[in-house]
Amino acid sequence: MEQVDFKNANSVYVFKDNQLIGRLARTAHQAEFIYDQDYLRKTENRNEKDRSLAFTIKASQTNHLTRGYNLSPFFAGLLPEGLRMQALIRTTKTSPDDLFSLLIASGTNLIGDISVALNPDFQQEALPKTKKKLSETIFWELFSNSINATSYQQRKLDSSIPGIQPKISANLVSFPVSVSSRKKEYILKLGSNDFPYILENEHFFMQMAKACGIKVANTKLVTDKEGNRGLLVERFDRIYRNDQKRIERIHQEDACQFLNLYPQDKYRVNFRDIATGLVEFSTAPILEIAKLLQIKAFSYLIANGDLHAKNISLQVGSSNSKVLLTPAYDLLSTLPYGDAQMALAFEGKTDNLKARYFIEFGEAFNVKQAAIVSMLSELVKQVRPWIDRIEEIGLPQKQTVHLKRLVEKRIKDITP
Repeated sequence: MEQVDFKNANSVYVFKDNQLIGRLARTAHQAEFIYDQDYLRKTENRNEKDRSLAFTIKASQTNHLTRGYNLSPFFAGLLPEGLRMQALIRTTKTSPDDLFSLLIASGTNLIGDISVALNPDFQQEALPKTKKKLSETIFWELFSNSINATSYQQRKLDSSIPGIQPKISANLVSFPVSVSSRKKEYILKLGSNDFPYILENEHFFMQMAKACGIKVANTKLVTDKEGNRGLLVERFDRIYRNDQKRIERIHQEDACQFLNLYPQDKYRVNFRDIATGLVEFSTAPILEIAKLLQIKAFSYLIANGDLHAKNISLQVGSSNSKVLLTPAYDLLSTLPYGDAQMALAFEGKTDNLKARYFIEFGEAFNVKQAAIVSMLSELVKQVRPWIDRIEEIGLPQKQTVHLKRLVEKRIKDITP
């Protein structure tokens, strides 16, 4: 990352995959995105969805002004969260509300296909690969390099940092990595002493979700040379193109972004609003809402209290431009850490969900009752054999027994 005074940079060029799409500038009204006229001419024969910066920032409107904040919700949604955000604020030496500077300082490897750079001739390159195997590295050094902050040490990255929310996702570190000799890119997650076995927890329930027929991101538990655990998550917004010999970036937006909400609203989103967003933006809304309900039901079964709006995303297919839900990610049980309530209320409730709530919700969006009943029946059938395997996470016996009992209770709740 180039060493510049990010706080005094007043404009930045915006790229969609490898192509210059426009410019983002600070203004008297906070910020403005302006489409590049050459880009608009070159892409005039493409459909609106493919050529637009985002679902809510359409190419048909060349200028997009943001008032009140110095970034629109879409750009704000590209910023890192949690401890990585706190580290970025410290290294940039700016305030948490200076989103414009923090976006520039975030570098070019953002989620999805959008990059920002101070140079208009910028050419996107693949993420530099680690020269060593992960088992030969030190994960916290990789993290330090990812934010260009070599002085950061693990002991400085804890929940004592001011401003950290008490939610699990705010207390973990995740950052992009590329492993030598692989044509893929990854997110590496590091745990927190405040949440023992959090990485093992997530890996276990991601594997359970996959066994239940839910399409999920691939995960793998890894260890560095000092014995520190990490969770390697394969990125689904990066696809290697053999014909071009490069990594292609796939457009992706989380629910806060496509609902035009800021990240801090991720716990205050109405679940029906997310489904309404799928109706507006997805290619096959009925199918995607059925998938959304499957993820919600699974999260309820395992007591995932962190299924917020940034953990639900849409992406645009590379080959067919279809807008579909991404594979599920960040699935874990928050019960061992004292949180059994759903992050987003479902039909007005955060606990004691019943099968009829899922049926009524689905029918409101034209998903047939039979389809919901079939989904719930299959889900509880596939979850049952995993209950006895919860010991594999490594949690203390008391927490393990508590989690098993809650899963069994919730299976009864949502069995049609």
